[in-house]
Parts: sequence; C-alpha cells; structure tokens
Amino acid sequence: MSQIGFVKQESMTVKRDGKETPVKWLEAYFRVGGLRPFSAKIVKNNRKENMSHPDFHIYLRANVNKGDKFRDIRIGALWLKTKKIDNVEKTFMTGNIFMDFREYPIAVWKALPRYEGEVVEYLYDISVMKDRIELSSGENAGQGYEVVYEAAPVPTDSDIPVDPNEEIPF
Repeated sequence: MSQIGFVKQESMTVKRDGKETPVKWLEAYFRVGGLRPFSAKIVKNNRKENMSHPDFHIYLRANVNKGDKFRDIRIGALWLKTKKIDNVEKTFMTGNIFMDFREYPIAVWKALPRYEGEVVEYLYDISVMKDRIELSSGENAGQGYEVVYEAAPVPTDSDIPVDPNEEIPF
C-alpha cells in the first residue's frame, strides 16, 4: 500500500439563527503523484440500512468560487472494518475513491508515528491498495482475491511503419 493522503478533523464557527455554532467535519487531503493536490470532506452515512451501504461518503467540494451554488460531488465511500492483525484487533476503513477517471481501492488507518519523536498532526493515513477482484471460478474459487493484469500486445515492425530516410521534424 502507498500513502496518498491523510485525514484531519477541521472546524469553524458559523452563524445560525443569530447564534454562533461550532461545526466540525473530517477533511481528507489527497497528495497523489501526477495529480494536483485536492481535498474532500468525509460525511457519515445517516441512511445506512444494511451492511452493503457504506458507513461514510467522500464528497468533492463543488462550490470553490464565491457565489457557486452547486451540490457536492460524491467521489467515494468507506466501510468500517475490524480485523485481528498480529493478534491485536484493529479498526480501520476500506472503500474506494474515483479520481483520475478511475476508481481506486483505499484503506484508512489511524495515523501512528513512524519514528521516535514524530508528532502526527492529523488523525488518519489514506493508502491506495492493490487492484483485486474476487475469484468466482477455477481451482481457487472462494479462497481469496487475485490481482489480474491484461498485458498489452507488443507492437512489431509491421505494426509501426518506419521509413529509414525520414527524419524527426525538429
């Protein structure tokens, strides 16, 4: 897994009905190589009715300019999981995020210091996981997951016509 971001709890005070009210939310900051950094808010799913519904949704903020009145765009979902790792029960989230015209599987873990004296100033690490699909047939059916990559055909000289007298035009 490669870390692609982190989650902080943000807050601000807003005026509602003449009263100043503090508002808190989880903000995910994505720092992905090759993409411009962006942030998204993580919102608890209050309409969860069964286990297939996510515990949280990830929304890209649509109102970035003054006067914008767009609805935020849902770009991902997260499910709470508990698993025993090295004989210790750990809670984390797994899910997906849509970015760069593709959906990526992600995991969100509690941020822990990586070296002595490190001060971690955010709550969670966001990591991208390997692509996985469930095996539904064959000898390993129902025994786990497997990474499947389709190899692109290797072009031959007949596929790419080359004139030995032609020069690069710059």
